[in-house]
Amino acid sequence: MYQVDDYKEIPVPYAVFELIYDREKKHVIDTRYVFVNARYCKMTHKEREQLLDQRFSSVYPDVGGHWFDYCYQAGVLGKTVHDRVFEPAVGHWLDFTVAPVSKPDCVAYTFTEVDREQQLLEIEKRDHLTEQLILRLSEILSGEEEYSESMNHVLHELAGMIHPDRLYIIETDEHAARASFEWCASGIPPFIADLQNISQESVQKGWRQFTRTRASFIMPDISVLKESNPGSYQILEHFHVKRLIAAPFYQKGKLIGYLVADNYQESDAINTQRLMEMTSFFIGSKIINQRLMMRLEKMSRYDILTGVKNRNALIEDSRRLAVQKESLGVVYADVNNLKKINDEESHETGDQAIRFAASLLSDAFGMEHVYRQGGDEFVVLLPGISKDTFEAMQHHLLAKMAGDHDYFLAAGFLWDEDIGRINAIIHQADHLMYQNKAEYYMHHDRRH
Repeated sequence: MYQVDDYKEIPVPYAVFELIYDREKKHVIDTRYVFVNARYCKMTHKEREQLLDQRFSSVYPDVGGHWFDYCYQAGVLGKTVHDRVFEPAVGHWLDFTVAPVSKPDCVAYTFTEVDREQQLLEIEKRDHLTEQLILRLSEILSGEEEYSESMNHVLHELAGMIHPDRLYIIETDEHAARASFEWCASGIPPFIADLQNISQESVQKGWRQFTRTRASFIMPDISVLKESNPGSYQILEHFHVKRLIAAPFYQKGKLIGYLVADNYQESDAINTQRLMEMTSFFIGSKIINQRLMMRLEKMSRYDILTGVKNRNALIEDSRRLAVQKESLGVVYADVNNLKKINDEESHETGDQAIRFAASLLSDAFGMEHVYRQGGDEFVVLLPGISKDTFEAMQHHLLAKMAGDHDYFLAAGFLWDEDIGRINAIIHQADHLMYQNKAEYYMHHDRRH
């Protein structure tokens, strides 16, 4: 009959322990080695003679008492216990089973080293947590908060995940780069004012060399910039930046910015690089959408030809101003002889005359107050202005209009203490403009 060689042939680390109790036999306080096999000796880097008849606590004096709790459950309560732990004494993750044996007050352990499996589980756990954090950040950016509020909110949340000194967003265009948002830890000075109007040359030399693959880059030591980009190096050193991670974001393959973290904390719990890359992607999408919204708003409220506000903006702003309690100054202006200009010269020249009128009014009253009502008619709204100031501005414009120009304007001026009458005031200013136009045509060609 075949006899199993227990020492050599059991295919997993195996050991039998005799239990040592306290006086009341309520707790296992130590164990004594009764049997070990070859694989157990290999796992522990011990010879069999170093283990047999030895107390566990004398072999491993620094190992915690959790092993004795498992022994109690098996030897006293008769349970078979399975668990997984990392044991520093042997430097491995161990899957183990402990169970009672036929000999009283003894238990047997079997062990399996599961370092690779545990590593994969830890990676899976880390990736799952990272995805959960990414989802949380994406929900902030896709929520109902106002643009600036949501951008600041997401930086605050991200900071709580990677614990940097600073987080900031740098936006780029064809000419320069600038920091648009920033979060700073307590006691850390802000950086944003020093990251305005950065030349594209500086961006190219400093960072794009690290992002040729479009992925984020980690700079564990900023001294790598000392020779290639001394300007950036000096700024970073001045603000005590030791290391950083930057994740670029793109629009149709074109770089439009970076998400940057200074002096962030390394962590095994999350994938910091993926978190930064995905967050920068969502931030980039938010910025692209915001730019589109701003362009659409500009198109809906601004005149393409002149750059001043359009009729839609005039209607909206008039409704908003009508409920205010303040004064209002109105200028209603029109280009004289525009029809003659269009007919005898060209419509391009006519457009030039319209742009001249918009520029003249913008210089006199500020572009933000000028509206193109339609065609060659313009309205200027000056809420809250005093009568004296309005009259001084009126005289200034009239003096400029009287100069030697290729184009001439008719204008009507009206100030009223009650802005609530805004529509009536505009109508009256329009009437005054036509009176001024009539006076002009008394001395000039009447065609308009």
